[in-house]
Amino acid sequence: MKGLDKNLIQRALQNPLPGKVAHLTMAPPWRRNELEPKAHYRPSAVLIMLYPDSGNLFFPLIHRSGHLNHHANQIGLPGGALELDETAEHAALRETEEELGISQNEICVMGRLSSLGLSSSGYTIQPVVGFCEQVPSFEPNPQEVDSWFAAPLTDLLYKNHIIDYRLEDGRHTPAYLLLGKPVWGATAMILAEFAALLEQVKL
Repeated sequence: MKGLDKNLIQRALQNPLPGKVAHLTMAPPWRRNELEPKAHYRPSAVLIMLYPDSGNLFFPLIHRSGHLNHHANQIGLPGGALELDETAEHAALRETEEELGISQNEICVMGRLSSLGLSSSGYTIQPVVGFCEQVPSFEPNPQEVDSWFAAPLTDLLYKNHIIDYRLEDGRHTPAYLLLGKPVWGATAMILAEFAALLEQVKL
């Protein structure tokens, strides 16, 4: 497989987005018919922030604090709701700075993925892809982030990282197993679309 780098990511983002087709590969069975954005949903954005380290690309995931109103105790991408007159790109960068302490000036926005509707929380998520030229200095906000970890981007391209995950309530859902941690739900669906784009351009 050709090594993943910034140029390859940029090429991938120029291709047509697979959208729902990719989302469904990692969608919980009970959400498969509830992925469309709705006009009354609140707009939000998340950031897949790529950075190089030791010849590979990584992206951070956060374990959200348990006292948050939405998606508490879940593993996800940095992000949150848009403020008034704010673009998805601005919101994704702002939330990443607020949650992980990474300056917005260090991150170059590369493009967007397909938006995803969440009926459970009433949000429409706009994923944004960004690139940091060097390993950033992480300073997580303890009010919003319990912990964080950086996953290798290549892990998304290997089928052995996709598992059948059993939730505490007994339901089963597809999930990525990244550094031993299950990543499921909206985050997994977003990552599935990004992985599908990368599959189109890798060798």
